[in-house]
Amino acid sequence: MEMINNNVVVAEINPKAMSNDAIRVKQKLINNNSKTISEKSVVGYYGAIASWFDFELMDFLISNNPEINFMVAGQVYPDVIDDFNELTKNDNFRYLGRLPYSEIPKLLSDFDVGIIPFKLNEITLSTNPVKVYEYMAGGKITVATELPELRSLPYVMTASNSKLFNELLNEVIVDARANPTGTKIREASKKYSWENKAEQIIELIESKRNASVSKGVKV
Repeated sequence: MEMINNNVVVAEINPKAMSNDAIRVKQKLINNNSKTISEKSVVGYYGAIASWFDFELMDFLISNNPEINFMVAGQVYPDVIDDFNELTKNDNFRYLGRLPYSEIPKLLSDFDVGIIPFKLNEITLSTNPVKVYEYMAGGKITVATELPELRSLPYVMTASNSKLFNELLNEVIVDARANPTGTKIREASKKYSWENKAEQIIELIESKRNASVSKGVKV
């Protein structure tokens, strides 16, 4: 049996799309939040904010990095609303609400680093988050908790605890500003495109078919 992981439509996370109306997402942020928007580094996450979201880790990162803006978009599930509301009390935390997928490239253009702050549990230990491939297609390095599915991916750094996560995050931010690698990361993301995956599937089917034929099995 062959496992097919998540992948990305690279063309949809397009740098050209990012540059069009780029101010739109920031303007929405300003309209929805009275806190001052600065040219600070931006650490971003988008997606479901549910029971697997590590609020303790996020609180640690936000509290220890007042010079960084943490930008989050996505649906907040009812069972975590109290924990989420605690995060919104921080001046360097920005919540954009639930955005349509068409705005994701513009949102990604504001990130310096993408994060995946998930707890390790029965659900996440077998999770292959599609957002990691989207971050990559957007030219962003990812810092994440130690999800098994992420350990072998390029431009992804995983941390086993909050302190290490914070250290990696700051290292990546400094390096991203000093040595922009967006083009290189986007190029690497093509390996994880659905187009490339389709070619692999076709090759796999052909190899299985040829193996069956060589054994005299009708296909």
